[in-house]
Amino acid sequence: MITTDKKKKLNAGRAKSMNKFADALLSLMREKSFSDISITALSVAAGLVRKTFYRNFDCKEDILRFKLDCFFEEIAARFDFSTAGVDGIYLFCFDYLIKNRDVAVMFTDRFAERTVVARIREYIDASYSETLHGAASFEPSLADFYSAFVADGMFSIVRTWINNGCKQQPAVMARLTQRLLSGVIS
Repeated sequence: MITTDKKKKLNAGRAKSMNKFADALLSLMREKSFSDISITALSVAAGLVRKTFYRNFDCKEDILRFKLDCFFEEIAARFDFSTAGVDGIYLFCFDYLIKNRDVAVMFTDRFAERTVVARIREYIDASYSETLHGAASFEPSLADFYSAFVADGMFSIVRTWINNGCKQQPAVMARLTQRLLSGVIS
């Protein structure tokens, strides 16, 4: 699922450059807002030239999408969506954020929020639509609202948890997320 708008083959060298830019962006986002980070500053932090950025990405938002795609690929490799319960997927997500705190910064920056929520929604639509459509409360004519609610709900839960210092254990957060979204996704 790892894609960018550049639609180029992801070879080892390209993956290395993309990861350097992703690491640099997440590091810079701990210090300043996503909107305040220039491509030049990003290139310097990554130790690469601007030309390399534009060979791999069209814009900074593509880096967020790339990083989220990496995360979603880990989920897809671990779970069979036709049989996996959402509680296990939620637990994996919260555990992942504890172990990969650098990724958490994407959920706390208001300028990155739109891109992150949109990618979560795309992921839900592509990978989880059967589960949404199987929910007892599902109405096909309202499908867009279901995926929007789940994407925004999950984002808000994660953002609040991170902003509160991740004090609750991932298992507690997974159960809470399951409870809050149980009428929509099961």
